[in-house]
Amino acid sequence: MTLDPRTKIICLVVFGWLAVMLDGTLALLVCLIVSLALMCSSLQSRARLWLLVLVLLIGTWATVYSQAIFYDQTPRTPLLTIIPETLPFLGPLTGGVSIYKEGLWHGLRQSFRFSMLITTGAFVVTTTQPRDLLLGLIRLGVPYPIAFMATTAIRYLPMLGSETQLVLKSQQLRGVRHFQLNPFSTLRHLVGTVRPILINNIRRATRMSEAIESRAFSADRLLQRTYLNQLQLKATDRILILLLLTGCTLVSLLKLVYWCYASDVFYASWLKLFYTFTREML
Repeated sequence: MTLDPRTKIICLVVFGWLAVMLDGTLALLVCLIVSLALMCSSLQSRARLWLLVLVLLIGTWATVYSQAIFYDQTPRTPLLTIIPETLPFLGPLTGGVSIYKEGLWHGLRQSFRFSMLITTGAFVVTTTQPRDLLLGLIRLGVPYPIAFMATTAIRYLPMLGSETQLVLKSQQLRGVRHFQLNPFSTLRHLVGTVRPILINNIRRATRMSEAIESRAFSADRLLQRTYLNQLQLKATDRILILLLLTGCTLVSLLKLVYWCYASDVFYASWLKLFYTFTREML
């Protein structure tokens, strides 16, 4: 499915807003499934999809595990005690370490937030050419310098990844072991890896700035710029944008109404169904 760059940008903004507004586990899971469906609907290599799945699984595991242990809100129900309070030395020092039920659910919700944003961002970046993304941002009213900087930063990500891989391989061919039992040796090798990457990026940024100046880039003549490609919204784009904006508006209104009710600002008996739905689902 080929979508207009503006549709993808609006999708990313809407999902980012929903990640902040939603608190319900089921609602966040639905948003995550929709973002995964968008990612799978585009032509992606298997290696890229497996890498995304691996990143999501590692992020979910780390978030759920950490929140389950360090959850400090009340009430909290311990499911498994790792370090009891009666254990000599570690017990009084840590106050006991347990895995809490409420922490598991809280970590799961947080992981859904991160996963949906990572998936939607990967969908936008991997399926959109930088020139199309730049044109989409401009057509949405983003100032040209900001749109140019955003697309330039996105283009740097794959270049940075390939350059990091090249530096690591070149150092490994020289007999460097990056991860050792001695943490100081590991830190020294990692610093040695960052240095050439940073220097190369500074050189690349300098060459890019010189190329921009040599092409007479001027902020005073941005309105006179013309573009070879033109964007045209299809019926699929219009329907998807309508659904996204409608869903985002409804969620925002329901959360606003519930906040007024919870804060004793406004209450209406005929809104009880909406209060219950928002509390239980959103």
